[in-house]
Amino acid sequence: MEGYISIHRKIKEHWICDNPAYFQAWLFMLMTVNFKDGSILLGSKKYVIKRGQSSMSIRSWANEFKMSTKAVDTFFKLLEEENMIIRKTLGKGKHSTTLITINNYDQYQYFSETLEKRNGIARETLEKHEGDARGVQYNNDNNANNVNNDNKAIPTLEEFVDYAKSKKPKVKIEEVRLKYNAWIENDWSVTRKGKIEKIQNWKTTLCNTLPHMNEESIIIANKIAV
Repeated sequence: MEGYISIHRKIKEHWICDNPAYFQAWLFMLMTVNFKDGSILLGSKKYVIKRGQSSMSIRSWANEFKMSTKAVDTFFKLLEEENMIIRKTLGKGKHSTTLITINNYDQYQYFSETLEKRNGIARETLEKHEGDARGVQYNNDNNANNVNNDNKAIPTLEEFVDYAKSKKPKVKIEEVRLKYNAWIENDWSVTRKGKIEKIQNWKTTLCNTLPHMNEESIIIANKIAV
């Protein structure tokens, strides 16, 4: 199974972190449910299992969690009370199973999908540049344009954060990450005077945004891994 899930630091404040077995089980659920729609056959009837859902039985979850079925049922009831999952029976009789739906599943997939989207855009840009290079001979007059193109290209998150820290060393890294993800989600665009505009020079745009970002209360920005 490939891909990533995104976990916010705030989960440390959640009760699920107080129980290592529950926390491990929750992470396993996030990595096990469908990341895209699929289907299963129960008896003679086909059921669609959507993104963020799983059709594993309680016994199967128990085997994966290394818990008893009773302990799994208790765990799922706690998650239901917190509105973290929805549980219902799919099918009838011996041709039935438990359908688990993780609420707000997209929040846990956002980071990985923005990475995939950014990588896809980067690949398209590279292919375009390679295609252009086949029929064009560049000269020294294009050096200035090449520098500008570097600033137009979508940077990696690490490059984005490093540049932000170079201009505002104490800036809150979490705010920088959120800004990067927001621009990616908006197809590398910003809203100016009510209009959506493509970012032409990300360094300039970021510099204009940094004054509105908060700073860390203590100097920890350089110690936070990207």
